[in-house]
Order: sequence, then structure tokens, then C-alpha cells
Amino acid sequence: MIPTRILGKILLGKATPFQIALGAILAATLGFIPGPGQAPLLFVFLLLCLLVFNANLFFAGIVGTLSKLVSLVLIGAQFEVGKLLIDGPLEPLFRLLINAPVLAWFGFDNYVTVGGLILGPLFGGVVGFGIIKTLQSFRKKMADLDEGSEKYQKYANMPTVKLCCFVFLGGKKGKKSWEELATNRIGNPIRIPGVIVAVLLLGVLIAAQFLLKDAAATGLLRDQLGRANGATVDLERAEVDLFGGQAKVVSLAAADPGELSRNTFEANTIDVNFSTGDLLKRRFTINEILVADALSGGERATPGELIGDAAKPKPAPETDESSGTIEDYIKKAEEWKKRLAQLRDMIDRFRSARGEDPEAGPDTPEKKETLKERLAREAREKGYANVYATHLVEKTPKLTIEKVTIDGVRMQGRDGVSYDIDGAWLSTNPDLVGQTLSLQLVSSDDSTSGSFMLPPDIAQPPSLTFKLNGLDADQAASLLAGFTEPPFKGGTLDLALDAKLDGSTIQSPLNVTLKNSTVMLPGAGPTQVDALVIPLKLSGPLDNPAITLEPSDLSDALIAAGKRQAANRLTAELDKAVGDAIGDVGGDAAKSIKEQAGGLIGNLIGGGKKKDPPL
Repeated sequence: MIPTRILGKILLGKATPFQIALGAILAATLGFIPGPGQAPLLFVFLLLCLLVFNANLFFAGIVGTLSKLVSLVLIGAQFEVGKLLIDGPLEPLFRLLINAPVLAWFGFDNYVTVGGLILGPLFGGVVGFGIIKTLQSFRKKMADLDEGSEKYQKYANMPTVKLCCFVFLGGKKGKKSWEELATNRIGNPIRIPGVIVAVLLLGVLIAAQFLLKDAAATGLLRDQLGRANGATVDLERAEVDLFGGQAKVVSLAAADPGELSRNTFEANTIDVNFSTGDLLKRRFTINEILVADALSGGERATPGELIGDAAKPKPAPETDESSGTIEDYIKKAEEWKKRLAQLRDMIDRFRSARGEDPEAGPDTPEKKETLKERLAREAREKGYANVYATHLVEKTPKLTIEKVTIDGVRMQGRDGVSYDIDGAWLSTNPDLVGQTLSLQLVSSDDSTSGSFMLPPDIAQPPSLTFKLNGLDADQAASLLAGFTEPPFKGGTLDLALDAKLDGSTIQSPLNVTLKNSTVMLPGAGPTQVDALVIPLKLSGPLDNPAITLEPSDLSDALIAAGKRQAANRLTAELDKAVGDAIGDVGGDAAKSIKEQAGGLIGNLIGGGKKKDPPL
């Protein structure tokens, strides 16, 4: 259709001020809403209103497009308006709306959406008013000409003029006079064909929930899991029974954000039981997740891609330069750091959900974020459109997983050993659950166990424990960096950590137990031990902690292992190092003592760097 004919249908047609204003206001409100993801039912409701009410759809399309562009420019101001409404004097009203059945799907917890409910109608009203005044002025002028100008009437009835009007404007105004068009204010408020279309559309949507629910659930779940994982998640299909409260996920594979050519986790089937009653309140309560035939560390046919915040490079956390770090003690330390960084990111997300500031350091006296700080941080990290008033959610969190059971997970490269993983009370709002969030892992041969606990009370710190027993000592020694000869030979090695975390930083002992092994002690030579517990100390960021061992702790460990003579020889060697340091004229005695004593114990635990001075 020629564009001028569309304009002609408005100028010469029956569009009333009411229809134009209604179309402009509805379309502008729709344009100022971020999208159906933030306010699904509100989005559908406004579309249906445009169809049912006799709003002018041409004007609505123009205003809707223009308002979306304006909203993108003013999204910061729109966010602030939403904050003023949600967290201001109207907070009790919004708390009620956010937690009400059905209304919870209207997006009243999204700051940009609520701001759009104010700015959208205002923008649409102003634009609609301008259009109405222009149209009325044109029709009034044409009414005056129609009644008082013989020359106009003569030209208007000429065949060539009628033909041009038909081609470019779509014909004349119809049976109504210009005076009638200029004075008609309301018109028919309901569009009968629109009502029919709306009913049919609702029927199609309801039918689609049954016919296409599995396809829709598959796409939605794939996207959400990908964002949560930080990397590609492949999913063959998801089967959902809404009324029965059951779902089944088939062939899931989550790429490892630290090594995109492998999968962190993959499973053939995942069975889910969920609560249907909470869905009306836009809550997702999963009673139980059962996973079968799972594998970790498997190779991917196609490398995955990073998603969301995981794709943004993060600066390496700083640590104490006077102590050794993972890179100083372990070969291929980068792989370990990637795994620890993943754990740290997970803990930061849990802390954020509990109301803490993930960026707060161990020396920060106050760890709980204010509401203003949280909203500002989330706006930076996620964008204005993805910030929600989660503090107004009552009783039930947005997502709660009461129980997760993963039996017999296989690890790539560890044949014959499987792992059982149990989780409980995983939630987007741990403080609302009132239960301790927990993850536990146990191997089938009892060689490995670990746990992570996050109490709902912010005053209680999260805890991290793990035990790794029966490692081959020679294999472990081969992983240590900075040696021409291994610091110990033969036997087995156990690791044990039981830490209370200060946010995502750690300050805890790590006990390394050598059993039936020969230890190479400086000044003492090879020493056979039945069980030697070496109390290392970890401090600093979880993914790059400093690792230290006090000489006195090592001496005490040797005495406890029944090796008093070896402890005495080690002490004598340390005394000699101290004497050499004090006699170092012009040097910093304290620093030299620390370096030489650290070099001694470093030769035992794996931090012997080539730059250390020989003893």
C-alpha cells in the first residue's frame, strides 16, 4: 500500500480523538516495557487491549516504535522512577502485587517495567495529544472549506481530483461530513473483529502450552542454564507435565567455562518433581531432582562458548607476595586456579543472594549491602532491565530446589570410581528459606569427600571442607614445582581442609599427611615417617591463596610423628640460617631471616624456587 493512502485513511477516515489517544497510550506503554521476559502477562494484556479496544493501530505502531527508542535512551531515568515507586511510600502496595497470584507475572518487581508504567502513558499522552490537535485542526479547516468555499467544492468534484484522491489518499471521507468528523470525540470503543482475534489468540496460546510446552520449556531451560553455568548448555529436550508437577530433561551437557572443549557435567536423564501451586505466584519450587548416568570432564564434539559475566575477563586477585601461591608450588597451577575461580564465583553468587557484598574484602567491617548498593551493583553487572525488587518477595523465593540427588557421577580419567552428590535448599533467596544451603560429595571408594554449607543467617559464615585420602605420594610429588629431586618419596598422601570462609576469602589450615613415606629434610637428610601431618596455612582469595608453613609448626609435627632427632636437626639448621641473616651486613635482617627460613621449609612442601639463596 502507498504510504500516503495509510495517512489518507486517518485524515479522511473515522479515527476519533479517543481512539487515537488510546492507541498512543497503550502502544507507548508497551514500548516502555523492557520485554515479555520481565513482564509476560502485562505484555500480553497490553497487546490484547490494543486489539479489543478500537484504538488506531496505525498510530499505535508509529508511537510504539518511537517510544521503544525513547525508552532505550531514558532507561536510566525509567529505572529511577521505578525505584521511587517500588521502594517509596507505595512499597506496601507493590509488595502485595509482587506476591499476589497471577499479578506476580505482571512484572511489578522489575524497576524498569514499573517506571515504564508511568513514563509510557505520559509519553503516549503527549504524542497522542499532539496528533489529535493536528487532526482536529485539519478537519475543522476542511469543514470550513466544505461549507463556505464554492471554489473548493468545484475542485473537489472534478474527476481528476477524485482520481488523485483515490490513488494517493484512498478515496474521500465517506458519508460523514467534515463537520461530523471534526466533532466526533469517542466513536465505537470496542473493535468487534479485535475481540474475535483476541479470543482466538488466547485459544492458540492455551493450546500452545499443551502442544508446544516441551519445545518452549526446552528453549527456556537451555537459556537459563546457560546463563547460570556461564557457558554453553546443550539440551536435547525437556518434557513437562504442568498439572502433574513433573518434568524430565534428556541429554544435557554443560560446557566447562574454564575449559570449553570439555563438559563440567553431562547426564542422560534428569527427573524433576515441582510444585504447581507456586507457579501462579511466579515461584518455582522444585521438590526433588534425580540425575542418572552422569559424567564430568568429558570431551565435547564442539567447543562451547562463554555466556554473560563469564565472558568478561576478571583481574587476578591479589595475594601476599611474601608467601608462595599455588603457582609457586604446583605445576599446571592454572588448571587449579580455574577450578577454584569457579568455586569462588559460585560462592559470590550465593553471598549476593543472601544480601552480602561479594566485592567486600576480609577486612571490611560491614559485609551486608544496603539496598541502594545492591541495586547499583546489579545495574552495572546485569543492566537496568534485569534488576528486580527481590527484597519484597515474601515467604517463598523465586527459585527453590529442596533436594538434589546425583548418584554415581563418573569422572573422566578415574575409571572404577564414581561420586554421589547431594544438595539441599538451593535458592535464589537463602534468607527466605530458613534452611542451610548445602552441597556434599562422596566417592564410591571413600577416598574423596567434600561439602559446602551456607547458613541462612548472614552472621554465620559459609564453610568449606574436603578430604582427599590415599593419593600416591610419588605422583603427588611429581606435580610440585621447583624441584630437581622430589621432597618426599613413597607411601601415600592425604589432604584435609575444614574452613570457615570470610566471604570468598579463606584463612584456614590445610593438613597434608604423609604416610609410610621418606621425607627429605634440610640438614636432616632422608627421614622415614609412618605418619607426618604437615600443617600448611591458606590465607587470601579462594582462587589464589597464599600458602605458608611456620618452622615451629613443622618441628612440632616431626615431634608428634616421633622424629624428635630430625626436629632437632631441622631446628639447628634454622638457627644457622637466622645467624647468617643477622650477620648479613647492610641487609634487612628480618626479611633475610624470613626468606632463608622460608627456603628451608619450602624445600619440604614444594615451594623451593630457584631464586632462593642456597643454604
